[in-house]
Amino acid sequence: MNAIKRQHNSRQQSGKKILLGSIVLALSLPLSACSGLPTNGDVQVVERVAQREGGVVLDPKGPAKGATAEQVIAGFLRAASVGLTDNFQAARQFLTADMARKWDPLSAVRIYPDTQSYSSSQTPAGAYRVSVPTIGSVDADGIYTPASKESQLTNEFSLIRNPDGEWRIAVLDDGMMMSRALFNSLYIEAPLYFPSHIGKDLVADVRWYPRQGLVSSIARGIAKGPAKWISPAVRVVMPPDVLVSGSQVRSSDSVAVVDLSANATALPQETIMILQAQYRHSFSAAGVAQDVIITASGVQISGESQIDLQTYALQDSPLVGIQDGSVVRISRNKQQILPVMPSEIIKSLGLRDLTLAYGESLSFGSALDDSGSTLYRLDFFQKTVQSLLKGTQLIAPSIDKFGWIWSGEQQSRGDLLAIEVKSGATVQVKVPELAGVKVKFVKISREGARAVIAYERDGAIMLAAAALTRSSSGQPQALGQLLHFDQWLADVADLAWIDETNLAVLGHSTAQSTDALLLVQIGGPSETLNVLNDPVGLTAGHGKNSIVLADKSDVLYEYDSGAWRRFTAGVKDPAMAG
Repeated sequence: MNAIKRQHNSRQQSGKKILLGSIVLALSLPLSACSGLPTNGDVQVVERVAQREGGVVLDPKGPAKGATAEQVIAGFLRAASVGLTDNFQAARQFLTADMARKWDPLSAVRIYPDTQSYSSSQTPAGAYRVSVPTIGSVDADGIYTPASKESQLTNEFSLIRNPDGEWRIAVLDDGMMMSRALFNSLYIEAPLYFPSHIGKDLVADVRWYPRQGLVSSIARGIAKGPAKWISPAVRVVMPPDVLVSGSQVRSSDSVAVVDLSANATALPQETIMILQAQYRHSFSAAGVAQDVIITASGVQISGESQIDLQTYALQDSPLVGIQDGSVVRISRNKQQILPVMPSEIIKSLGLRDLTLAYGESLSFGSALDDSGSTLYRLDFFQKTVQSLLKGTQLIAPSIDKFGWIWSGEQQSRGDLLAIEVKSGATVQVKVPELAGVKVKFVKISREGARAVIAYERDGAIMLAAAALTRSSSGQPQALGQLLHFDQWLADVADLAWIDETNLAVLGHSTAQSTDALLLVQIGGPSETLNVLNDPVGLTAGHGKNSIVLADKSDVLYEYDSGAWRRFTAGVKDPAMAG
């Protein structure tokens, strides 16, 4: 109906021949090809002419004289997808003068799989439809949103002849689309870091920016502030009236210089040091610079003193597991298994879903009994076991850096429970969006400012993140609105944080029948790692190479530079801190 209406409206322009087309991004089977647009090959591919700053430099072309309407559509798609290399000058040549002024290509960058190419068809009304499955999209602020399997993105446009008789696009929705390989060449992952409300931690907020102008994008991104979903858990120290005047990386020493407006001279020195830490870690993570200087109207205001803020609270952790019903410590280098709790105390409990408190030495841990109805605290110093919570079917525990054990009923009533390890005090954290669903896992991020929740609703597995607010003592207070960041899972068997924004997820997607190991990112696309046969559980510390997998035969493997290495047997439920 919209296409017919737009076609009717376009015909009101006297003396001009009108053609209406539609660009439809659909997660469906390719439409059968009709006359018009090319049906074979990837229309985005253009010649690569040079390399610059780690990215690909492309040579977009404008419309050819006498091009048909179909050729104009295909040419525009090609030129728009690589338009970052010429500021979209070639792509705008396919548009009318009025549309060229209005079109905003960076408002929505839609990404499709490398294995897919456009399929096209023509409707009975004369509309053109180009279809391709989508992975996700990036908005003008660099925020990535994954596509769900049911999503359909539509970009409609119409063409008219200009005074020279050439077809030009007169109506076009903002945005553009490109393959994942091209996106990875032209864009770069750039985490922005913001301080948490308590402690000395920085929280990552992933953005995707064009490689060209990356320094400026990061500088202005921090000034603009965090994404809405994560804002309750972090502080914004830059006042809204302080602006970024300019930013660059000095070629002499690779130090980034961020120039703020003159009123930044009134900022407290502590605020300047926090900003310096934010910029330093953000530029470093993006591979731009290792250090930063802050100026105000060209005058340096940052000093040599720096605040020690960390981006990942867990650098190393003991590895434990369960052997013959007893908790044992595992040394991967020496392949030693050391009992840490007397077997006669806990063997009868049939512990599972083991997890540890943070710290280089073994202090506390938590686990469920074999039935999943009782949550225990394990004191490795005192060699004691204490029942903390009884229920029907409890969520596998997660211990945060502030010493709170997270659990609750899997069949959720819209809340989670946090129990302090030392005192046993319990806090009920309301999460109304979880009411009536089955919660599979809850994992608190290393800095304690975010929670990831895996839950089942109507037979589908959902992964969501939420900002976690706390009191000044670290006591949990509330979880913010859920941000769903992966909607392709059919099941999940286990998961663990491996860095500031990525999780290792053992499960399988809707396109798979067996479990795989997925690296799932909050704020970015996911990837699949090769996996062993019959994996049943995992744990992780920091990075891919910290991942430990357990198979159904109680053999443990560690990930080492792309391969799995067996390092011990007879141990199940491997666990590290968190």
